[in-house]
Amino acid sequence: MRTAVCGTRRREFRRILFRLFARAAEQGYAIELDIQITKDGRIVVFHDDTMKRMCGNEGKISDYTYEELQQFHLGDSTEKDSAAS
Repeated sequence: MRTAVCGTRRREFRRILFRLFARAAEQGYAIELDIQITKDGRIVVFHDDTMKRMCGNEGKISDYTYEELQQFHLGDSTEKDSAAS
């Protein structure tokens, strides 16, 4: 399964996701996110140690600035993520 969320859908997706996280926490469930730091110090959520499997690019998240990461695609998606709004 591949998920691409953009524009207004992305904002709505985040609102729903945070509500689900809050509800899970209220019910005692743990939530795990793999947080990594970009070359320019931004925090991103990305599971893999390298970008090869998901993006087809060499290197780690820490090898790229946040702006550079915006140019990559996840899987065979043609959508690019933009800065959170």
